[in-house]
Amino acid sequence: MSTQLSNGLLARRRRINDSVPLPDPTYAYGGQSYATGIAASASFTLNNLGSDYANRYVVLGISYAGSADITDLTIGEQPATIINDIGTSPRQVLAIAKVPTGTSATAAITFSGTVGQAAYTWAVLNDLQSMIPASQGTDAGTNTTSVNVSIPAKGYCLAYWRVSYGASPNSTSWSFGMTASMNENFGTQQRHSLAWTRFTNAGTYNVVNTFNYSATRLNVAVFR
Repeated sequence: MSTQLSNGLLARRRRINDSVPLPDPTYAYGGQSYATGIAASASFTLNNLGSDYANRYVVLGISYAGSADITDLTIGEQPATIINDIGTSPRQVLAIAKVPTGTSATAAITFSGTVGQAAYTWAVLNDLQSMIPASQGTDAGTNTTSVNVSIPAKGYCLAYWRVSYGASPNSTSWSFGMTASMNENFGTQQRHSLAWTRFTNAGTYNVVNTFNYSATRLNVAVFR
């Protein structure tokens, strides 16, 4: 086969491959838990990740006491990227890692100081075009926390929220079609919640959480 013909076939194959659209992303809730007695490192087991998949991402939300930095974070031995973080006591972080194998994974975290206690939750997103958020933001400290985000068509919005006191027996509510995958009490009158939605059309939206107590944290990220 001539070099010219071979190059022509390669170019045609590239055009065909480039024309195949990526699958739309999918979301699945993983779980949540709470740990105490944490010094400067912690290991959390994240279950319910589903089958091995080359384009699988795990999103981790963690809210912990004190003001220590996270100096190292891996999920399933894969390096994780911190999307955003906010506050002190609790300090709250949203992170993501590409984790293609394992029905469960260990989140291994190193802190810059003693933490004491932490609540955490996780979810799985498959077939993202990028693990870099299309939009993200944080808010804290009032009964109503809100983050304004730009969401691409078929984009997924994930939001992690916590109140540090005053949780029981009151409830929390989400706006704009956000669905709570979990809304759980932990520790002493503390609560956290993970919510998500998928937007068919692109637009700018205000993600709002409403609660009866003001010591709150909210982390939001949008993926496509």
